[in-house]
Amino acid sequence: MHFVDLRSIQDTVNNEYENQKQFLKNLVPTADIQHIGSTAVPGSITKGDIDIQVRVDKKDFVASRLLLGEHYKPNRKNEIWRDGFASFENYANPAIPVGIQLTIKGSKYDEFYQVRDLFLRDPSLLKKYNEMKRSCEGKTYSEYRKHKRELFGVNGDNPLLDGTSTNTAV
Repeated sequence: MHFVDLRSIQDTVNNEYENQKQFLKNLVPTADIQHIGSTAVPGSITKGDIDIQVRVDKKDFVASRLLLGEHYKPNRKNEIWRDGFASFENYANPAIPVGIQLTIKGSKYDEFYQVRDLFLRDPSLLKKYNEMKRSCEGKTYSEYRKHKRELFGVNGDNPLLDGTSTNTAV
């Protein structure tokens, strides 16, 4: 794994997020589009990709998943997809790699924007996350994922959100 200081790619991130947001809004007009992940948090170090959460109502989830699948590559479909959660990627994007997390609003998987907000509110937590990333510099992606799971848990069961989540089961 290799990480970069967000400041070194901030202009690229801002421009590409706006491009992706407009594209996604045209594709899924009813969606709430949220910039998530490290590139959404000033002071972060990052893998150098943009993460975007596409939040939809339950009735729109399947159609949105199909539409996103026409434009983005499914990410680990057989491993992590659930009712209410799907992940997509475009790592061939010439500007910067893009990850898309599709969630049902209010479901247990609708947590990504909340984690972002937690990092924005708590500089000590961001420092801990950055330190974890620095400890993974030069390690494998699976080693990084293991450390990240220790901090975040698995999708829908995030210990950082204990007592702060506004999600309800769907």
